Amino acid sequence: MILSQAATEIIKRLEEASFEAFAVGGAVRDVIMGRVPNDFDVATSARTDEIKALFSNLLVIPTGEKHGTVTVLRSGEPIEVTTFRVDGLYNDSRHPEKVVFVGDVETDLARRDFTMNAIAYNDRCGFVDPFGGIDDIKAKTIRSVGDAEVRFREDALRIMRCIRFASVLGFRIEKETDDALKSCHELLLDISKERIFSELKLFLSGDFQRYLKSHGYIFELLFPGWNAPDEACPDGCDALTRMAYFFSKADVEAADGYLRSLKADNATRRGVAMILRAMKHPRITSKREALYFLSEYGYDTAFRAALLRADEEEAMLIEEHRGECYSYDRLAIGGKDIMALGYSGIEVREAKKRLLHAVIDGEVENNLASLLEFLAR
Repeated sequence: MILSQAATEIIKRLEEASFEAFAVGGAVRDVIMGRVPNDFDVATSARTDEIKALFSNLLVIPTGEKHGTVTVLRSGEPIEVTTFRVDGLYNDSRHPEKVVFVGDVETDLARRDFTMNAIAYNDRCGFVDPFGGIDDIKAKTIRSVGDAEVRFREDALRIMRCIRFASVLGFRIEKETDDALKSCHELLLDISKERIFSELKLFLSGDFQRYLKSHGYIFELLFPGWNAPDEACPDGCDALTRMAYFFSKADVEAADGYLRSLKADNATRRGVAMILRAMKHPRITSKREALYFLSEYGYDTAFRAALLRADEEEAMLIEEHRGECYSYDRLAIGGKDIMALGYSGIEVREAKKRLLHAVIDGEVENNLASLLEFLAR
């Protein structure tokens, strides 16, 4: 297994100081799967004050000292270094009341969510895999570490993480773990909406389609009145289009309410609302209709809506005419040209509107002389 240079050097320095240290978590899983890890985390027997002293020549950021975590910046790469620990009682379905630091990696691994994330590695010991995570990775199976219901009741966000991993990694959820999802899913109401939104976006970035109905009870809880779309999401959709697809059975106001409850950013809310409105537009069958559609929604929204409506003819018409004049900025005439004819104030905008409609309707060509002549008439 190949660790990043920064992770290797940090583990080596900790070991040279007589501490145990391992790469842990999702990076280990990703490397086993042949994926490129986003970042490496290190777990160690050293306490935070010992870590800070050992890496005093580097930038050490106290990201979570209360829970035994600091971030060491090595060669421009941030590495989270956390003391081996077990978690105390969870009273809010999210955070432990306290953590207890321990001296061995296997005890630390026992507190983690899924077996595929409960594997440690260093060059000296190789893999430490007390819960069969490597076999589960090979079998493409998501299985809780220990009792699944206990894991989900400790931290209900693990419910969203479970279906997110299933979607992104293409894994199946083992039966006992899946049963626990259903029995515990109401705990998600205790989780912050920002965290739910973050997990939802990741879920929608993968092969999420098969989980919309099999695990629709999760989304029906989070979004009262939500229904799974009837048709499959087309291939090639970007993140915004997938989000619009996810809420496509709702009306625009309801979808915006869901996103507002998630504290979604304004760009996402506006983008989803525009796509959903465009999806309700009458079907496009001609160049003229395509240009008016583009004029109302713009190319990006129009194309996304046609994609979700699974109408190849619409998509072809929109693509074919995207380079033509369908907006004010594409008119071959400017405000000064119109004002020179005696128009002023709101009259200028009304003139542009009339000209744009005339161009789309084929009444006048989009060149300055023709447009000026048309206005003069």
